[in-house]
Amino acid sequence: MRLSSNGLSNDQKKELAIFANWILAIGDGTQRDALFPDDYDASMIKIPQDLLLEVGSNPILAIVSAVYPSIRDINIDPCYFRERAIVTPRNATVSKINNFILNMLPGMKRIYLSTDTICKTSSDGDNADILYPVEFINQLEFNGFNGVPSHTISLRIGTPIMLLCNLNLSAGLCNGTRLIVTQLAERVIEAQIIIGSFIGNRIKKYNFYPSLRARACRVWIAKFNGQPSSFNCVFVENQGGAIQALAKTRDLPTFAATIIEGNHYEIKGFYTYENRAVNTVAAHDAVIDLKSNTKIIGIEAITPYVPRYYFNFIDYTHILTKSKVSRTLTDVLGRLKALQPLEQVMVRGQTLENKREFMLENIRGKELRITLWGDSARDFDELALHNLPSPVIIAFAGFRVTEFKGKPNLNSTTASLWYFNLDILECVAYKHL
Repeated sequence: MRLSSNGLSNDQKKELAIFANWILAIGDGTQRDALFPDDYDASMIKIPQDLLLEVGSNPILAIVSAVYPSIRDINIDPCYFRERAIVTPRNATVSKINNFILNMLPGMKRIYLSTDTICKTSSDGDNADILYPVEFINQLEFNGFNGVPSHTISLRIGTPIMLLCNLNLSAGLCNGTRLIVTQLAERVIEAQIIIGSFIGNRIKKYNFYPSLRARACRVWIAKFNGQPSSFNCVFVENQGGAIQALAKTRDLPTFAATIIEGNHYEIKGFYTYENRAVNTVAAHDAVIDLKSNTKIIGIEAITPYVPRYYFNFIDYTHILTKSKVSRTLTDVLGRLKALQPLEQVMVRGQTLENKREFMLENIRGKELRITLWGDSARDFDELALHNLPSPVIIAFAGFRVTEFKGKPNLNSTTASLWYFNLDILECVAYKHL
């Protein structure tokens, strides 16, 4: 669970602490409000009155009305479903609640059927049709036949759904992704992602938007031939969605002086365009076009709380795989094991380039080579690194993956940044090495 707001009062904090301890006691089996005289291991747990619903004769109606009070509104915001859910311990109950909610939604219902044939590859392939008739296959339910969804699924436009398989990891379409149905065709279902960093339909490409409230969680200035070429940043909203913003050379000084990494802003009057950047940091299909008439206004911290830094750390063992399915740059974290001094090397037999190499080690002792090139290698402050306490934990962000002799290597780009000994959760385990 996570808090839905920040800046709680002392009374609210006390109530949350009491609730958290109560949940913990239930999980540990120490919460016992009434014991059974003939079974010491069993006990009754009393639910606080403020957590109970008056169910009456229809418990499903009671909980649906409490969680989705505006479910019948035809103009409901798709993000409405992102903020609430009903969790049950049994799949049979899930089916009942799903069907109940579906019947409450407006619009025409469409029914889809699953494939109902057996793959004839086993030793009994010739007898498959006899052993598994269509009627039997169609009766298999997710509830009693693990891993097999129901033969039928009924949907309406506006229905929240969830993916049960990995379709496209780089686009956020993976097992557990929550979406909302936008179109229903004969053999195609169109849906909009409503969670995570891929809420792409909230801000589309080639559109004008009056405002966006977000935190600038990463800021960098790209250089070309040693000269600043563009101002870049990543804005993260309070639901976790991230989008990259860019100002070209002409407007670079203005935004470089206005947007400070870590601060909160309201961006007013901006356009977006398709994200075709070579150095993509945020996996969003649009980029905010920062121009001279775009207003940037500093604001107080937004709620829910947005973390100070934006990273998409990836485990060393998955780096090569990730690079083949995603065009976004890579972020890694590790303990500094070795550092090579700045040197100049001949590249392609034509030009001398600055080069600096690092060797990182993750929590399991696996090593990864990081290479800074050009301006990045020259600008790296080696003196500041030597003044840090040991162990030195470095987060390298915005790097491109290459492969050498079957092993991954990360190379710097114009979007590359590095951070030392951050006060973030991912660094805690390294500090005890």
